[in-house]
Amino acid sequence: MIKNTSKKTITAFSEKITIDLPLKLKTPKEYLSDTDYLLIKDIFDVINKYKVPSWPDNVPITEIQADIIYLQALQATLSFSFSHLISYSESLEEQVKIARSKVRINSKSVKHEFEENGEIVSVTLDDVKDLSYTKTEDIWAKLQDAKIAADFIKFIYYAVRDHVAMLDKAITRMVRFD
Repeated sequence: MIKNTSKKTITAFSEKITIDLPLKLKTPKEYLSDTDYLLIKDIFDVINKYKVPSWPDNVPITEIQADIIYLQALQATLSFSFSHLISYSESLEEQVKIARSKVRINSKSVKHEFEENGEIVSVTLDDVKDLSYTKTEDIWAKLQDAKIAADFIKFIYYAVRDHVAMLDKAITRMVRFD
């Protein structure tokens, strides 16, 4: 038996559904301190020595070896400092999926509640899916901030690794020609 002739739309669902953040989220500024940026600056200070074409003539082999060891130490510090950030960023997509699933499940409960009250429900599956996206937009944006910070750190990590490998190969070649 229908009590109310007005239809319940997605707006009524949206008003009844709230979401909680899956974890305490931080922005990249909260993840990356001034000390972290100084570490990255130190890495690029070493790498920048090798950007000039004359570096093979101006940088002795002992300095290259020292740079390799220093860069590897900085890389280890980088990986230690940011391992939690990288791990966290890898789970971002699952966290957003879970939050969206909660919205969809809550939507089913709301629909059931409205129908039990005899109200007409005019909501499609696409409406509920869209609602799950709009309700999780803030979470998604914050998670993207953390992902950007983690991707930045990954980029630095792999740049250091590749530069160390290049310097190691350069030393081998330079020793052969001396």
